[in-house]
Amino acid sequence: MTNGRRHVHRAGPATGAAARTVRRPGGAGTAAALTARLLRRGTAAIALAAAAYVAIEGITFRVAYPEASDRATLLEWSRNQSIRLISGPGAGVDTVGGFTVWDAGWMIELVAAAWAITTTARVLRADERTGRHDPVLAQPLRPVQLLGAQLGVLLGACVLIGLAAAAAFVAVGGQLTGSVLMGGLLAGFAGTAVVLTAVTSQLSGSRGGAAGVAAAVIGIALPLRVASNSAPSRAWLGWLTPFGWTDHLAPFGANRVAVLVVPFGVVVVLGALAVRLRLRRDTGAGLLVRHRADRSRHWGLSSPVALATRTGLGSLLAWAGALAVWLGMFGSLVPTVTGFLDQDPSYQQLLAAMGMAPGDYVRGFVGLVGTIAGVAVTVQVAFRVGAARAEEAAGRLDLLLAGPLPRWRWLAGHVVVLVVGAVGLVAVAGAAFWVGATSAGADVTVPDAVASALNPLPVVLLFAGLDVLLLGLAPRLVVPVGTGVAIAAYLLQTLGPLLKWPGWVLNLSPFHHLATVPIADVAWPAAWVMTGIAVALAAAGAAGLWRRDLVGA
Repeated sequence: MTNGRRHVHRAGPATGAAARTVRRPGGAGTAAALTARLLRRGTAAIALAAAAYVAIEGITFRVAYPEASDRATLLEWSRNQSIRLISGPGAGVDTVGGFTVWDAGWMIELVAAAWAITTTARVLRADERTGRHDPVLAQPLRPVQLLGAQLGVLLGACVLIGLAAAAAFVAVGGQLTGSVLMGGLLAGFAGTAVVLTAVTSQLSGSRGGAAGVAAAVIGIALPLRVASNSAPSRAWLGWLTPFGWTDHLAPFGANRVAVLVVPFGVVVVLGALAVRLRLRRDTGAGLLVRHRADRSRHWGLSSPVALATRTGLGSLLAWAGALAVWLGMFGSLVPTVTGFLDQDPSYQQLLAAMGMAPGDYVRGFVGLVGTIAGVAVTVQVAFRVGAARAEEAAGRLDLLLAGPLPRWRWLAGHVVVLVVGAVGLVAVAGAAFWVGATSAGADVTVPDAVASALNPLPVVLLFAGLDVLLLGLAPRLVVPVGTGVAIAAYLLQTLGPLLKWPGWVLNLSPFHHLATVPIADVAWPAAWVMTGIAVALAAAGAAGLWRRDLVGA
């Protein structure tokens, strides 16, 4: 107001960069940029993890098999039928690249597929169901164009993961052609998981349903690869499973470039199918409508513990089934592995450096597998706390806390289910290992198998406390930091003794403070200390949750 008179300023026509910004309509490019922003951290983490895994395998190969005679023994062992069932026939196993693919290729592919499934289900189905797609679709952008832009970014992320793995193969001394082929196959494998989940996201109306069906398909693909390696007459089954494509590609061996046509062709076909299905459904709905019963299901609604059980039971059962199959296969390998160790002095020295007593390789292998199962359970625990975070991100926690429910009781319900589930998972792992070992004729007792599986439980609880602390202080970091730190701690304990790292570095890993059960007794002082720290971390996390604001996605 000037001289008592009110001046009304009217907006004139925008000029320059401002005009271009205002007039430019949202489109596929905007949707792609938004998707890329959502994926950047997860993609970088998986790419680094894949590269690190390859590097670790390369270091292990050079330390464990320094001489030509050692590599010849390894090559002979790789031809064992029991080993072929899990690791495949292998190609160039006596080279650093071929060994890495043969020993850990399927695990790297599985991790990439898990990331692809969970990320695609979140981007395509969860964001649509919660309404976060609505502002994007309010622009001049058709739903099928949005899907195309999102798939383009997701597949581009898969390519970056493949490039990171290929670079790591080259860095550890792998053949350039084999490195590029394996990187391309990893990109195609992850891309297959992306478009598979894109299809299930059109069929199912929920994120859990879309991810669950896709995960089940990938889960079936793994034993199908085992069947394809069981006899030469069944090798054709390998073409039907993404895990079998690696065997047919034979990177660092035959290097069959034409095999890459299969994963890339599957990506094109399933991607086109997802687009076709998107044209046939309404936004927010799935093509497959589940007919609910007239009466609501009230179980699991009586308390925070019951609700956490209801929401996490399906995931827990899936983890239990996967661990049972995995540990059962490990158990069936006990006679083969111990026979190999008896004939390989260099590997005996490595195991002695890791704490395995010479001459008792059966019980030593039992203890080693128990620790590996513990690592898997720590990952499950991080995802379990991540599920609690998902309730907050989706806004469901706001509704719960609107009633007479304090935050600490809601969190306590998840923690109770988490601890009980972790104990149940390690028990399942021990039982499955015993069944597999006894079916193969190995002399493994039930007490040894169960004690070995329960031995890493204090470490599992310690990382559970860390996950709860992250939930209270930095909720978006629960899954990436929780899983990353646990895996890094295990790798530190595994590689540190081999590389002769100083003791103070090894002491940073909680796994270093575990005894080799059942060869040795449980290290009770360390177990109680880790449990106490876990309780303190969880309490700090609860206090942090009490004080902070709820955070959306």
